[in-house]
Amino acid sequence: MPSDSLRTLPVLDLEAQPVSPRTRLFGVCPIGAGTSHAEAVTSLVTEIANRHHVRADRLVELLGDTAALRTATEARRRLRSLHLETFLNGCGSTAARFVAGVEELTGLVGLASHTMLPWARTLPTQGLIRPSAAWCSACLASDREIVGRPYLRLLWQLQPVQVCVVHRLLLSDLCPGCARRVPSFPAASLAGHCPHCGSRLTDGAIRRPPRREEGWLSWAALECGSLLHVTSPDHPAVQVGASARGLQTAIDQLADGRLVVFAERLGLGRGKVSEWRAGLVAPTLPALLRLCYALNVGIVDFMSDDFHAVLQPGRTQRLAARSDYRKWTPAMLEAAIRSELMQPRPTLAAVERRLGCNRKTLRKHQPQLCAEVVAAGRERRTALAMEKIGRLAAEVETAVQHLADDGVLPTAKRVSALLARPGALRHPAARRALRAAAERVGRVQP
Repeated sequence: MPSDSLRTLPVLDLEAQPVSPRTRLFGVCPIGAGTSHAEAVTSLVTEIANRHHVRADRLVELLGDTAALRTATEARRRLRSLHLETFLNGCGSTAARFVAGVEELTGLVGLASHTMLPWARTLPTQGLIRPSAAWCSACLASDREIVGRPYLRLLWQLQPVQVCVVHRLLLSDLCPGCARRVPSFPAASLAGHCPHCGSRLTDGAIRRPPRREEGWLSWAALECGSLLHVTSPDHPAVQVGASARGLQTAIDQLADGRLVVFAERLGLGRGKVSEWRAGLVAPTLPALLRLCYALNVGIVDFMSDDFHAVLQPGRTQRLAARSDYRKWTPAMLEAAIRSELMQPRPTLAAVERRLGCNRKTLRKHQPQLCAEVVAAGRERRTALAMEKIGRLAAEVETAVQHLADDGVLPTAKRVSALLARPGALRHPAARRALRAAAERVGRVQP
């Protein structure tokens, strides 16, 4: 063969290319990482379960095979009730194992920023996460157009947050349909719907905060949102003893290092301030917010030890004990309970939130009125349930008549496809309405 017909081929690269490991589940991109609109990890896992067409408690069973939970005896023992946990969005060991298990199942990374785990070394778990979900109806209504799906923000799950930072409306924590609390991680639920009755959470009433509390509530929500911007473990605000160092700086600036003078000016107990400064007890998030509000300092700046404190005398009353600035009288409680009786769904929980007292106080001073609220709430919830059943029966009859007019046999599957909520046909009243309507049009369902 002539030498001029030969050509040199390029050298093949036989080095193996890295391939990402296979995962049991495909991940859903979390929303708003590192911002005040960050999605709560429980909301993300619920969306992952819905994308795989399984219940969330079934996905929890898969977590038992992950390395994070396979080696934790206590975690495996509590695995069946993991969907009932209220601290999966918090900063404890349960949240850490939960996040590690979800990352192993889906291949996602950085899910710790969708919990309060970055603040695990600084903030105690007490007073941090709500026991149940809270949401802004206006935000959920606009989520589908803006980000493609409704989701629950991590910010809404923090206990001190009472208002939405975007719309300045009070957060809702009761289902508008059944007036029950919504778990933060239900066993089975569609995003933006109640797991108990299926009602849309966006249908709740719009409530504005009281004028005298609006400034404080908005400030607290914005400051809690600033916590979610901190995701790096090297940030000075998340180091051990950050609150103690910030408190010492505030004492030096306002009282020349004299703890007793500082405590008296703020109306705090000397023992409590001493424990905080020594690092023996870490102040909770609500206590830190009240302290920073009185000092006119951002909470992240306070924890970073980079601020100039200016005492605001009108704000120090929030630091005092509850009995010092909230006085209850039977007349005040009676007026609040009678006002609640005029609401569409009266509950004692609403009176508790409005006055900031517990149910024992209400029952002690106004037992008769409390009983009336409970009875009226039960009666009106029953009436609403009957009204809902009536609307469902009418919808079933309309669907059956529509099929009959088209000459189609009104089977359960065909009728269910015409309903606004196809699963509603499982209700006994809907089944009875289907049989009655089918007999009325002369086509009895087989």
